[in-house]
Amino acid sequence: MALVALALLPAVAIGVALQVWLWPLFAEDAFIVLRYSANLVAGNGLCWNVGDPVEGYSNLLWILACAAPMALGIDGELAARGLGALCMLAAGLVIVRLRPPRAIRDVPAAATGPAVLAAASTTVTWTLGGLEGPLVVLLLALALSSTLRLCRDADRPTFGAAARAGIPFALLCLARSDGPLWLAVPCAVLWFRYRRAGLAAFAAPIGLALPAVVAVLGHLAFRLAYYGEWLPNTAYLKAQVSWRTWTEGATYLAGAFEAARGILPLAVGGLVVGLAMRKRAVRTWLVAGGVPLWCLYMAAIGGDYFPSFRLFVPVVLLLALLAAELVDQLALRRPWLATGALALTIAALVYDTVTDPMTRSLRDSGVEWKNLELGRVLGRAFRSAQPLVAVDAAGGMPYASELPHVDMLGFNDATIARTPIQPFVYAAVEQILHRYYVPGHMKGNGTYVLDRRPDLVLFCSAPCTLVPMFASGYEMEDDPRWLAEYRCAMLSLPPVVLPNGLRETMRVPTWVRLEGRAGIRRAEGLVELPGVLLGSYRQPCPFRMMDIPAEGTPERGPFERAIREQLAWLAAPPILAVPGDDTVHAEIVGREPGRCRGVRIEAGRWLLEIEPSDAAVEVRLLDAAGVPLDPNGAEFRIANSGEFDFEFQATEHAKLPVRLDAARFRRVP
Repeated sequence: MALVALALLPAVAIGVALQVWLWPLFAEDAFIVLRYSANLVAGNGLCWNVGDPVEGYSNLLWILACAAPMALGIDGELAARGLGALCMLAAGLVIVRLRPPRAIRDVPAAATGPAVLAAASTTVTWTLGGLEGPLVVLLLALALSSTLRLCRDADRPTFGAAARAGIPFALLCLARSDGPLWLAVPCAVLWFRYRRAGLAAFAAPIGLALPAVVAVLGHLAFRLAYYGEWLPNTAYLKAQVSWRTWTEGATYLAGAFEAARGILPLAVGGLVVGLAMRKRAVRTWLVAGGVPLWCLYMAAIGGDYFPSFRLFVPVVLLLALLAAELVDQLALRRPWLATGALALTIAALVYDTVTDPMTRSLRDSGVEWKNLELGRVLGRAFRSAQPLVAVDAAGGMPYASELPHVDMLGFNDATIARTPIQPFVYAAVEQILHRYYVPGHMKGNGTYVLDRRPDLVLFCSAPCTLVPMFASGYEMEDDPRWLAEYRCAMLSLPPVVLPNGLRETMRVPTWVRLEGRAGIRRAEGLVELPGVLLGSYRQPCPFRMMDIPAEGTPERGPFERAIREQLAWLAAPPILAVPGDDTVHAEIVGREPGRCRGVRIEAGRWLLEIEPSDAAVEVRLLDAAGVPLDPNGAEFRIANSGEFDFEFQATEHAKLPVRLDAARFRRVP
């Protein structure tokens, strides 16, 4: 037991040090998982939006695992991090038990697997990243361990023993929808190991696969009954095999192996040594066979968009096990050489981890924490209104706000997931990102999103962008409803210190549907403009940044004027929308007037009221030509029904900022 602890000690020390360095990186999409878990715990079922079941996940077992501590009142983020740490620690113990050290010279080989997992950038990032990678590593380690025990039997293993060994594979199939791929090599190795038994040789691989078949069929039955689908929604979104995905997948694999370069010399050496030794050939094939199969799968689907090559996590485990073969052989002849080779390997992995620019950038940017904070603010400010929010970032904002959402990228939306990728998206990705394909981020359906009539629209991640960056938003600009029905408010959030220590004061361009749940309130003889709209921006024409009008064309002049107007408002909006408790205030911060454009008012006599009534504000009503109406005191007479602009400006001697809660028009009998 002391030797086992000694073998685990380097991994624990390295892991703790690197996790402290990486803190507090947490995957944005982990909050998607936690939203499913939270809804399950609340009794709403396995859904992203309450009452709208869509299987926007591929890691059922991880969702259930996170839900268990959440049901006990543990915070979701803490639950996901804690489970990740426990799974990686347990995986390290399983790996050590694969070759338990019986003498001090055995310790380097036993320590190799856990130490590599603790030091490699891919596994370092995803140990506490909030997604299912650590669970996959643990289950794959258990599955390989159980299969190795079957292969050690001199006699052909019984069907029952094989079925018991297949339980980790069954759990692996529930942990990842693509988990069944991991069964192919172990079943082939088992058949080859006992092939001389004739037809009876098939009993062991069939027994090994049986629990996984039961798990997959059970999951399928649940999916059909609950979601009415044969495949998870993520499969419809991402499953697209073409030259584009193969090209992107090859690039992804090249980057993943580059990130794991520190382990490759030992892994290749272990592969050669293992295949050369007859007693270890079966064990080596069992471990190494999964690498090309999984890499082929990653190439076919175009890789992944997460940092640090998330889908490469199980390959790191297999490379670590191969490396242990070489270290074990070196330890038999030159123990000092085995220790030195392991030390150099771990040093190289640690160096690559701490110098990885993408991981460091994500750690320092805190984008997931900005999304989470924006979600909290939206949830408080619109608690009673319960607006429908359309977002590109479907993790932190929906999770923290607990509001209903539309996922404009389609991970949690069946319609968008089935929408074909449009040609302009391929052109944009190639022109802007110099890539051929971005998994999961290519689809959109602007018409469908506007058909859902979202009350709030937020483009990209916090602090969000005024113009869209993805397909749904780009298509929405071509829809007349976008220009007519939506206004952009500049939401000003209070200063907050993010978990990475950065102090942020965010201004968030938030598109509001004029007549939606967060917009104008109408009743008999009453029109009320809420604070969120009082200084909003109206887009005058579609921008279509991938299709800018050419120089000299009639459309070029209006386009340039619209861009200048947009940039001026974005740089210095005269009125900010300040969220409060179940409300959003308007805060006049500049001397220039702010406007709410295109409000429909019926003909008649109207009395204007502002809240608070003593605010030092001048209010003007302008017709379609921009001409102010002459009020009789605070009373306006409107001859013809139509659209009007409200203009709000602080009085000359008012001390800024001036706060407004609402402006009301009451009909005068």
